[in-house]
Amino acid sequence: MKKFIKLFAVMAMAILVTACGGNSSATLHEGIYQAMGTPAANGWTNFLTFTVDAEGNITQADYDSVNMMTGETRTKRQLAAAGEYTLAPSDKRAELGEIDQQYGAVAEFIKEHNGITATDTVAGATVGIDDAAVLFTQAKDAGPITPGTLPNGMHFATADAEPNPSGVVWTYMMSAFVQNGRILGVNSDSYTDNAEFINGLDWPADAGERPARVYKNALSQMDPSLYDLGANAAAPYYKQSEAINNWIIEHQGFGDVNAGNLTDGATDAIAGATIGISQWLEAFNKLGL
Repeated sequence: MKKFIKLFAVMAMAILVTACGGNSSATLHEGIYQAMGTPAANGWTNFLTFTVDAEGNITQADYDSVNMMTGETRTKRQLAAAGEYTLAPSDKRAELGEIDQQYGAVAEFIKEHNGITATDTVAGATVGIDDAAVLFTQAKDAGPITPGTLPNGMHFATADAEPNPSGVVWTYMMSAFVQNGRILGVNSDSYTDNAEFINGLDWPADAGERPARVYKNALSQMDPSLYDLGANAAAPYYKQSEAINNWIIEHQGFGDVNAGNLTDGATDAIAGATIGISQWLEAFNKLGL
């Protein structure tokens, strides 16, 4: 009798482990899922999309990266496949292949195993596994999306450049990445190539080589004093840019915010953003979305 009870307990535990671990299909419903990460300092941003059938099985997965700063229309996997994005020969990660192969292996793993975690070992890949696991969880938690009608791909535009009172010309840019007809990622920023301004910055010693072009988001994130909005600012520049990006993603555009209802170029509608947005509105309207 004791042996029977022990055997039953072991079987019950095995059933519990099978139900709770490994396969995440129990929490996946039919539809399309997608999520996008936070841009790296160089603009590259990972994204994940996958499709789930009526049985809760992932039938298609796409894991890749796009550059939200440069306006490059091709993904990192596309560039790698063309030999235009390569891992350094000294990078041990390259032993398993270039990015197109490794990201492809991650996508295939997600499809075959109905998900991915940071502790999973993916044959043929050491790159991007942690990010893929985070994005999978984000997409799963958000649930299936309703596909839209916007043209897929990277959309990039700039507003007409205007000098600020200091004489430095800042170019306002807007990039929007669309997947499954919906805006998945946005980057609103501005940059200058003014050498005198860049060389005059109190450049941090640990920030690497001084670049030929600087972006306001990067400057304010690296050190708020490099691009200071003043004591009365609602938040640092990059935080206000994030608020604008989130608004555009949530509303799939600027919504009711338009040039006709701005006050001195700003709006009260976007919480956390008090900086002027008129030039970003101009750039967004050029995207054709």
